[in-house]
Amino acid sequence: TARGVLAGVTAAPTAEYTMRQVAKHATDETCWIVVNGKVYDVTSYIDDHPGGAESILLNAGVDCTEEFMGVHTQEAKDLLEKFVIGKVKPGTKKPKAAAAAEPAAAAAKPLPRGPLVTLQDPRERYAL
Repeated sequence: TARGVLAGVTAAPTAEYTMRQVAKHATDETCWIVVNGKVYDVTSYIDDHPGGAESILLNAGVDCTEEFMGVHTQEAKDLLEKFVIGKVKPGTKKPKAAAAAEPAAAAAKPLPRGPLVTLQDPRERYAL
């Protein structure tokens, strides 16, 4: 069965979402990301992502512009446009004061254990 918003209802690309709304879509059942101010429902792509589902789910429900742009080819950036459902509502991004405090808070948190990205050959998944 298909999952996510793209499974049955397609929102107009001009729809606006708050970051609070985006944050509610951070699971493999409904997975939204924000890149360059646009909101994408990538739920239906999770299982097909060459980097593994984990790398998408780590960024689900948040603005992952820096992470996405830093590791993806132009082909991947073009493919992402297929999943756009709207844009971030103006004025709902993180305030600059909170963003400035993040590096100190992030440094205090312990690093996660285990790999952040699965480096499995996608062909292995379909081996007969």
